[in-house]
Amino acid sequence: MQLCTQKKCPQCPGQNLTPIQAQGQVLDTCELCHGLWFEAGELEAAWKHLHGDLPPGRALLEEQHSAWGESLPDRDSTLHCPDCKSQMQRHHLSQKFQIELTRCPDCRGVWVEESQRCATYYAPKVRAALTEINKPTNWRTFLFQLLTRLPVEFNMKPRIRPWVNWGLITTNILIFILVLVEPGLYLAGGMIPAELSQGKGLVSLVTYQFQHADFLHLFGNIFFLYLVGNNLEDVLGHGRYLLLYLIGGIIAGACQWAVEPGSMIPVVGASGSIAALFGMYLLWFRRARLTFMIILYQVKVAPWVFFLFWTIFQVIDMATVPDGVAYMAHLGGFAFGLCVGGLGYSWVMKKNPILVHLNGPLVGKK
Repeated sequence: MQLCTQKKCPQCPGQNLTPIQAQGQVLDTCELCHGLWFEAGELEAAWKHLHGDLPPGRALLEEQHSAWGESLPDRDSTLHCPDCKSQMQRHHLSQKFQIELTRCPDCRGVWVEESQRCATYYAPKVRAALTEINKPTNWRTFLFQLLTRLPVEFNMKPRIRPWVNWGLITTNILIFILVLVEPGLYLAGGMIPAELSQGKGLVSLVTYQFQHADFLHLFGNIFFLYLVGNNLEDVLGHGRYLLLYLIGGIIAGACQWAVEPGSMIPVVGASGSIAALFGMYLLWFRRARLTFMIILYQVKVAPWVFFLFWTIFQVIDMATVPDGVAYMAHLGGFAFGLCVGGLGYSWVMKKNPILVHLNGPLVGKK
């Protein structure tokens, strides 16, 4: 049987707060509104329990206004402190987080409403992710893009080692070397639409994903696989990531087969599979940033901007440059990825609350 303290809920008149075990300590909660009361130092202790040591001092909160984000004078609180009865003040957790907390200016306790609890708990992790995403470009990224014209990614660090993605990259490289040694294997693994139309070589819808025409073809694909694959494997898990990669490649190959059912030209490459990853990445990592270079100027944009231009160029090239590139496989894979991204959005967000708060309105926009 729980014993109620004499502390009163700031939001529910006459309602006592109840002590509970949470985040490695005893906190006080209201059984009606489910808000949480943190005495001085308890919120930081909760963060440490969840995430390990915080940066030196109280770096999450220390910005330009002492230890907390600037108070909100237009949102004066009518709530009173459960401990000292002082009138409390409304604050944003910091300038970067539109998370509203109510804080006692005297005893420094913090009242967190139920709607803000999850975001408050994950604020240090979100802060770390934003630090990675908002890193400025430097001379190394400039030189890389000047030489390659390939994008540079700014995103949150994966929590797990992307063994499957590394395995896919290694497999593509090894098969490319094998085909260099035994050129006859090139036709054995490629997808030939005319043969599929005759009911032959269905396995080639998988094998074609691991063969490449030349070194530049290979390099471009494994670069983009590295660019987006690590984060996707992190949020999906190893098995689901591999399955969606392979299915995306099969769908992409089927789309190319549908538009050229009589072609005898082998279709090879991981581009369709990677295009499927693009669609998922665009919907799940909305706050990530990708750079591309215009002459000598680096432009840092959201994924939807980058992939909008990518899609436009795919359509234009397909209509004007008949150079044997499987553009329909790219577009078909991308469409499949968007469908998976949309249908799986709720599941991915539920499994990855940091993404919820990064994509949501509680993180201030720069």
